[in-house]
Amino acid sequence: MIAIIASSGFIGSRVKSILTEKGIENIGVYFTNPQGDLPFKLFINSDYVKKVSTLIICAGNSSFTKAYENFTEALLNELEYLHIINNSGFRGNFIYFSSAAVYHGLKGRVKEKSLIMPISYYSLIKHWAETFITMNAIKNNQKVIILRPTYVFGLTNSRKRLFDNILSSIKEKKILKVYNDDFYINPVSIEVIASSIYFFIKNDVFVNSLLFRESNVEIFNFGSQEDIRFYELLDYFANNYGLRYEVENKIPLNYDFIVDSSKIYNLFKSMNIFFPSTWEYIELLLERLT
Repeated sequence: MIAIIASSGFIGSRVKSILTEKGIENIGVYFTNPQGDLPFKLFINSDYVKKVSTLIICAGNSSFTKAYENFTEALLNELEYLHIINNSGFRGNFIYFSSAAVYHGLKGRVKEKSLIMPISYYSLIKHWAETFITMNAIKNNQKVIILRPTYVFGLTNSRKRLFDNILSSIKEKKILKVYNDDFYINPVSIEVIASSIYFFIKNDVFVNSLLFRESNVEIFNFGSQEDIRFYELLDYFANNYGLRYEVENKIPLNYDFIVDSSKIYNLFKSMNIFFPSTWEYIELLLERLT
């Protein structure tokens, strides 16, 4: 059985949906939003903990804003539930969603083995969370896949994400205000993310792959297959869909890294799995909205 932590969230809900569609037995676990099968506290004290073979953690219990406003509280939110899972007796394998934000502070092309030197509270929290889950997995002889996605886009239930704001600006013929457009965003579709989880489970990568030769932990950057700067994305919408945007009071960035996702796409190629380009996924998204 598979369990998805934060199954009511943007990533978790789509992962649960595709696993269910493909006939993979799963249980959705939620924290506060009752969209799933079990609340976290009930799940962690149930027999499911010992029945679950793979725990997919999609929770993002901290954010840039939370980390900046109250670092200690944000850190606790990110680590406390991981600590509870570790003490629950769960000894299956993990797929853990981290963030490419761990590379903040670096410049140039970054790969999974790049030295991490966080320069923001949020990137530090994500780095510590990775370290925590890695430390305990090695101690408990568990296997972990850590995914570091860039910007994940797709249909959402909120209007808080970038693509929602872009599409809203186009529809309402308003000018989109941005504060910097000259950085690599390398967006990845939620459909690629969710499908990848399904392929991991279907192909039993924890057992039947060439992974985990050197360690119990495998890390994958997960962005677009193409290098895409933010202004290229905005210009695409401007040229094809009439988006109007302005760079207002430009905020300088102290990082300019390019997330290299070749490792995960090469793995999929070895499994004869290929994904369309990011631009094709954007077109598919727009078709669904019109």
